[in-house]
Amino acid sequence: MNPFDKLSIARITLHLKQKEAAEQSGLKESVIKTLESGGKKFIPNEYLAFLYEKGIDLNWIFDEEDKRHFPVFRENDTHEDEDLKLVLTTILVKLNTFEQIIACKYKQEFGDACKEIINDIKKIDQHAGNS
Repeated sequence: MNPFDKLSIARITLHLKQKEAAEQSGLKESVIKTLESGGKKFIPNEYLAFLYEKGIDLNWIFDEEDKRHFPVFRENDTHEDEDLKLVLTTILVKLNTFEQIIACKYKQEFGDACKEIINDIKKIDQHAGNS
């Protein structure tokens, strides 16, 4: 997995939409979209600083041998229910991708079923974050 693939995973784990990540990092939303799609050759320092401030271990971003589908948080950062959040984030990322494939390939009815599953997982994730 390349660094650009990991950017959206890190953002989703931080419970941020692209627009929110852009606002908080000082970048434009279009830059975030381009970064996450791999359309740039570099990651702006502002965005790296933003991720670092949020607790993301930048070594995880740049280590292409690290195949984990969840971000690694810097040591000494405490995150409640971290394991549950990581599992839920991984599931959400995979289901969002699956939903896009199904919606394109098999029309809307299967895409709607995926959306229901994704919404249920988001509710569980929100509940875990409030615990």
